[in-house]
Amino acid sequence: MPFTGIGTRFQRKVLGVWEDIASLLSISGPSSTRDTVDSTTLGDEDGFRDFIAGLKDGGTMNFDLLFNKGQYTGLIDDFDTDTPATYQIFFAGAQAGAIQFEGLITDFPLS
Repeated sequence: MPFTGIGTRFQRKVLGVWEDIASLLSISGPSSTRDTVDSTTLGDEDGFRDFIAGLKDGGTMNFDLLFNKGQYTGLIDDFDTDTPATYQIFFAGAQAGAIQFEGLITDFPLS
């Protein structure tokens, strides 16, 4: 069932407590993918390649954010670290619940 997303929050876990990172304008993703591995053998006679499931990639999420100077500093700290942080997208209202994930900030464009 479609919903507006009003009340949705983007948060980071800091010392066991969820803190709002910034105000969300939009979210896209994750764009999860899975590789395939060619498992065709010389004994296959049907003329078609055979594939088995390979490694999964959790994908990339993109956020358009509205933030203040303090929130910007926190985001830059996350960008500068090599250690993944724990994040969640919290949905409010009828769709209440959260998606939690470990992640790295890999791109931080400003406009």
